[in-house]
Amino acid sequence: MNTRAIKRKIRSVNNIKKITRAMEMVSASKLKKIQGKLMAIRPYSAKLQTIMDNLLTYLPPEAITHPLLKARSSEQLDVPPQRGEARPTKLGGEFPEQRTGRKKNIVAVVMSSDKGLCGGYNANLLKTAGRFVAEQNETDIKIMALGRKSNDYFKKQELEIMASHTQLSTEINFRTVKKMMGPVLASYETRALDEVWLVYSEFVNPMIQKPRVTRFLPMLTAAEIEKRRASASEKEDQPKLDLPYGYLFEPDPKVILDLIVPRYIEVRFYSIVLEAMASEHGARMMAMRNATKNAEEVIDNLTLTFNKARQASITGELLDIVGGAEAMK
Repeated sequence: MNTRAIKRKIRSVNNIKKITRAMEMVSASKLKKIQGKLMAIRPYSAKLQTIMDNLLTYLPPEAITHPLLKARSSEQLDVPPQRGEARPTKLGGEFPEQRTGRKKNIVAVVMSSDKGLCGGYNANLLKTAGRFVAEQNETDIKIMALGRKSNDYFKKQELEIMASHTQLSTEINFRTVKKMMGPVLASYETRALDEVWLVYSEFVNPMIQKPRVTRFLPMLTAAEIEKRRASASEKEDQPKLDLPYGYLFEPDPKVILDLIVPRYIEVRFYSIVLEAMASEHGARMMAMRNATKNAEEVIDNLTLTFNKARQASITGELLDIVGGAEAMK
């Protein structure tokens, strides 16, 4: 390239460097805000987790009746009604007897970003989500997409999109979370859904984000509850009170569960959404930082090339002048 082309390329790379540096600063600001929200919610979330652990560990199985806590058994999977046959409905808080035979209905909530330029964040997440969906051979699976990238990905896969939420703000709050999860919780309580899974990226630090697949509903299976009780019975400090549940609960445990479980679900989902958003902004911040460094290296190399080309041009002109002077002698 001649010197004019090199100068034009240096100018364009320098403009790109300004953009990537600005994007890095914006992502760093958003990451700091999200991390502040995470730090604020962790003590509240930890206390709720402690309360739930105590309730599920020391309450007998017959006292755990909340629909969000128990897994569907095979007897509770109904067959779609035949033509002219009414679907079972909820009457008086109970469901009529249902027939067996249908597949499980699963919703996977996939949390991606709306935009790219965040390194391998979306690629790793969607690869994990695609592997999870491919493993669900004996189930009817639907997708709830948080972020435009996951919505576009599963549309190409021709999977049913139950709901799509994009342009999530860093000012996200419990009201927004409740609005997003409301239809899913309602479908689970009416047995239209059997399981809800979350696919998101766990935030470790700005350089490390780990894709995770975790079951969101039901919260615990019977085997997991029994395992908790077994481990609690081995502890020396377990309660020895002569009480119906080992602990004295006020008010009644069922009332406590009815109040705690919905709040626990909201807090857990809210914290996972914050984890996903922190992972996105951390990945974008590092990607833009690396892009800025690469732009600086390209500018240094182009500047060196420009100086060499200019030096070669000056040397050539001097040789022409000297040669002309010698010819005139």
